[in-house]
Amino acid sequence: MHLRLSRRVRFTSLALSLATVAATLVVPSASAQEMPVPMDGVGGARAQAQMMWRMGGPALKEAAERALLGDSAALRQFLAGGWQGAADSDDRRRVTGMLTTGGYSVKEAAQRALDQGGTAPVRAFLETGWQQPTHQDLRIRVNQMLAAGGPEIKAAAQAALDNGSDDALKAFVETGWKIPHTQDQRLRVNQLMAAGGPKVRAKAQAALDKGTLEAFAEFIDLDWPVAQARDQETATIAELANVAVVAGDLAAQEAVAAKQAGDRAVAEAVMAKEAA
Repeated sequence: MHLRLSRRVRFTSLALSLATVAATLVVPSASAQEMPVPMDGVGGARAQAQMMWRMGGPALKEAAERALLGDSAALRQFLAGGWQGAADSDDRRRVTGMLTTGGYSVKEAAQRALDQGGTAPVRAFLETGWQQPTHQDLRIRVNQMLAAGGPEIKAAAQAALDNGSDDALKAFVETGWKIPHTQDQRLRVNQLMAAGGPKVRAKAQAALDKGTLEAFAEFIDLDWPVAQARDQETATIAELANVAVVAGDLAAQEAVAAKQAGDRAVAEAVMAKEAA
């Protein structure tokens, strides 16, 4: 965005110099239109048009190319103001592009500039009107990351918000979140490892050994759910096996008790017979 705006500023300065150059060119009268323009004048004009071709957007490039391929009158007309409509078209294209790439506040401001019509609102937006909406969007993004992040992200995001400058906010959004987020992810992996079973602990340790944000994310998003399910499955099988053992022991105990009851019944029957 800054590159586009700096190009626009350079282009504005260039346009003023071109207006001066165009004013010094002699526009031939109807009877002298076929007279050749001095080579110095044509050479200087062509150099200016070539510069606009290099620096301009698609519409300005096309207009400059037509002028360069035309005769001296076409070149004079382009430099005398014919470039302006093409430049305005490029400006609107730049603002329209920011509707796609910008945040909510930038999009809203860009749409207002386009809706007002004319060139002044569009130029005002490209020169300085984008700055405050961009600042607002940066603060919104940092606040979103603060709300969703872990302890380290929250601390780093709050520091950026407390600083409040565009540079601090932009630095956090672009790269400043990475180290705090990695620290938060490492903490999360350790927490899951401490609470998990053997397979979870093994996968967590492998991620910790790698030590990268990608490894932590892969463990949390993919490996941990699978390892946890396998640990639970193993635990379930172990529990079932234990239940079977307990049931077998109980059955054996019941068989012994039944045999003992049978033996007592036989003894009692013998004793009863003898008593009779």
